[in-house]
Amino acid sequence: MHEGDGAAYNATRAERFERFLPAETFPPSYTQVATSAGEKELLAATELFREEYHEYYPDRAPLLLTPLNECHARKMICTFIKPTVFPFEELFDLGPCARYFAGYMRYEPLDDLEKLPEVVVSPATALQWRVGNCFELSLLLASVLAGAGYNVYVVVGYARRFVCDNDSSKRMWSDSEGLFHEVESNDEQEVEPELDAEYAQLVTGRPVLRGVHDPEPAALQPKEVAPREKQITNTTGIGMGFAGDEGETAKSVRSADSNLSMTGSKKK
Repeated sequence: MHEGDGAAYNATRAERFERFLPAETFPPSYTQVATSAGEKELLAATELFREEYHEYYPDRAPLLLTPLNECHARKMICTFIKPTVFPFEELFDLGPCARYFAGYMRYEPLDDLEKLPEVVVSPATALQWRVGNCFELSLLLASVLAGAGYNVYVVVGYARRFVCDNDSSKRMWSDSEGLFHEVESNDEQEVEPELDAEYAQLVTGRPVLRGVHDPEPAALQPKEVAPREKQITNTTGIGMGFAGDEGETAKSVRSADSNLSMTGSKKK
């Protein structure tokens, strides 16, 4: 650990960028925008994708694709994940690894909780500072888990305000593993999002989740079609026959299967 790392832990983000980023310690891959022809093509293709994405979906949230790193060089976000192996058995499993970094690192909320950060520091710098926001801590944990053999990836989404602020005042300590359970509170009432009118009429109720091999619900089971016996009379005598039974039965089963597939399907 370098001299002053303890000071970096307690410093503000602006102070860390100003005082604790010695440029001479970074390799060219950190300081240069593109170090190879392949990286240049990747950045160009990513920028083209970003422009077309926002052209076709102007109302969707922006994507975090090529943020600036701590050296103000624009890099593809997936290159921030550096598979790393530490010589500690505790860091080879998800639970102990997450608990270790939760205690070792200090969480720093984003400057604007509703916007993506313009600058994301590398896991190495975040580990040296022992401070990081939600993106930087996620990239650090992903790097360690990837080094331990996990098929890991980072998902960007939204969380409730107390999670973003790391506010545990309305949560209770539940067990020795350090898991939290939220305490029920009437201070904030949850607002259920309204369904889009275009799709609301297609939703008749919450679908029941079941395994692939679970039996079909009784309401969706195709009804057995009993063959209808037809009495056929002719000039020579009376007999029993099933004329058309095979065709009628097949038609009924196909109709039942069609109703079953329509009832069981749902729009993602």
